[in-house]
Amino acid sequence: MYQPPVRRWSVLPLTRFVMLTAILAILAMSMQLASSGVQASGGPAVAADQVSYDPGTTVTLSGSGFDAGSTLTVVLTRPDGSVVTGDGSETPGSDNVVADIEGGFTYLYILPMNISGVYNVDIVDGNGTTLASTFFFDSHYRGGTIKWERAPGGRVVTFTTTVAWIDPEFASRSLTLNFGDSTSAVVSGGATIATGAGYVVVRNVIVHDYGIAGDGPFTAYYQSDARIAGVENADGSFSATSVVDMRFGNDGSPVSGVPVVVPFVQGGLNTFALPAADPQGDPFTYRLGTAAEALGPTPVTGSNYSTPSVGGNTLSINSAGLMSWNTAGTTVDQLWTVHAVIEETSNSSTTDVDFFVKIVDGTLNTPPTAVVDDVSTAFTLSVGVPFSVDVIGSDADGDNLTINHLGLPSGASLSPVATTVGSEPFTGTFSWTPSSGDIGSTNVVTISFTDPSSVSAFASFTVTVPLNQTLTVTKAGTGTGTVISTPSGISCGGTCAFAFAPGAAVTLDAISASGSTLASWSGAGCSGTGSCVVTMDTAKSVTATFDLPSADLAITKTATPTIALTDQNFTYTLTATNNGPATATTVVISDPLPAGVTFVSANVDCAEASGTVTCTVASLVSGASAAFDIIVTAPSTAGTISNTATVSAASSADSVSGNNSVTLNTSVNSPPPVPGVTAWGMGALALMLGAGAIFMRRRRATAS
Repeated sequence: MYQPPVRRWSVLPLTRFVMLTAILAILAMSMQLASSGVQASGGPAVAADQVSYDPGTTVTLSGSGFDAGSTLTVVLTRPDGSVVTGDGSETPGSDNVVADIEGGFTYLYILPMNISGVYNVDIVDGNGTTLASTFFFDSHYRGGTIKWERAPGGRVVTFTTTVAWIDPEFASRSLTLNFGDSTSAVVSGGATIATGAGYVVVRNVIVHDYGIAGDGPFTAYYQSDARIAGVENADGSFSATSVVDMRFGNDGSPVSGVPVVVPFVQGGLNTFALPAADPQGDPFTYRLGTAAEALGPTPVTGSNYSTPSVGGNTLSINSAGLMSWNTAGTTVDQLWTVHAVIEETSNSSTTDVDFFVKIVDGTLNTPPTAVVDDVSTAFTLSVGVPFSVDVIGSDADGDNLTINHLGLPSGASLSPVATTVGSEPFTGTFSWTPSSGDIGSTNVVTISFTDPSSVSAFASFTVTVPLNQTLTVTKAGTGTGTVISTPSGISCGGTCAFAFAPGAAVTLDAISASGSTLASWSGAGCSGTGSCVVTMDTAKSVTATFDLPSADLAITKTATPTIALTDQNFTYTLTATNNGPATATTVVISDPLPAGVTFVSANVDCAEASGTVTCTVASLVSGASAAFDIIVTAPSTAGTISNTATVSAASSADSVSGNNSVTLNTSVNSPPPVPGVTAWGMGALALMLGAGAIFMRRRRATAS
């Protein structure tokens, strides 16, 4: 039987047919999507590959969820308001991109070196509608601090901002310093005081008068939004604050010399003492700052800060300023931001410091060390007096070291100069002769020594030039005169107080007025009658005593009779004598009468009251005397009475006080008794009288 042949299809041509059909379908769908505007799934979005970037680096923007094949405009607005292309030419305008088949795109932008802050990105369609947005930071800030000092006698405050930028091009970067009294000032330019690996330190000085706003406290701060990229625990905004509290006589905030970067060795416990000082010597403490303090009052979206911590090991700062951290779990070359606050304990004044901890490898390299070659690390200097101190860097590995500093006071020097490389031990000498413009300042000087592995050691010390110190002169005594100073300033006379440069040696000389003499100096270690030399290391007071020539009054006393009889009158005679050389005026003799003695009478210049007799003389010239008689009745009882009289004058102190009083002891006796007549006496008297009568009769008889 005939059977027709079976038709067999080749598998390979069939497979090719199916694949070709699928490809054509996909192409058709793509063309339809492109022509009809159908949106790919997921919704439009754009994002940068990082939140923040260093200046000059490339930003990669990735888009997704847009219409496949659609033309989009990338509008990138810089912090200064200009709109730029993404090809690095920084030409104003914007770029177009075309979404791929999946609705995505990639856009590259090269950051400039000199425009930092928040960059805003908008993706706009052909109708001008913004479909997606994002932002990123061009960062440049490495750290900083603020200090303030008040000028004497008012509310004028000098602020000093110290800011570390990532590149010298940011030395002219501006910040707004808010004074805390609803006013502010733009801070820009400034002096570059230090440079290092990846940073430049700029210092600005701003003067502000709080005036009627009062003594505070005021929260002064600066804030911006460009902390450098690559920090493990912080991004976006940054801030530094100083609380200005002029109450209770406070004249300034604590100051700090914390380095821009503090190296901590990876894998173990590290410690570092934060250097700080207070211009007035007020006590202060340290603590870690909060996120709010590190970011400022108005941080931009996406900003963050947290205390450095890895694997349960968290960085800490105790009240004495010792920073400690077990860096187990960290990685070499990591950067961590630390925000610390230094607070005075007697008022509300504070100073923030913002700096980095960098993790370094200490296994193959022993970190260097640095010490101040002196028993002290706090020095008080005088205007015009040269000062120097050595700082020594050492390296156990024997490596050469590079010397540097974090900023020096104006006019100070470091020898050898910063960035000099030398063998260890490496000695650097800080030298400074303060000028009058440095009076009232306190600076924390930090010297660093860095080994070839970029690991640094730091040594810090403070130099203070105290405020002018006031010397006050007071005149005392009965005389008068003028006190003058060398150097000039006091002529007392009229000007009896003057503020001299701290540490100045001031010589005081007295010029006595006619008839007066300098009796003595007292106070501030002065004595005698020569020149008084005072060292003005603090406010001091001196008294100059001028005296007129004095009189020497003496008093004597006698009693008449020298032995008194009970109930009988007798006389005290008091004699006041002026032995000179000066005339004594308003001379007073005072004689409190002894108990039992009764006042009878005295001279007209004397008066008795309550048993005390007081006699006065208008004046006694040198050599003159005045005598006074006081009649009294002796006590009724025999015995001894003691009477003390004194003399004084209102005109001046007596040059010899030992003869200003006299005591007289007077015996009081009873009168002698009248003889008595007994019976035998009467008989004898009768016989005598009888015998006398007989005798007289016989004579008459004989005569007759």
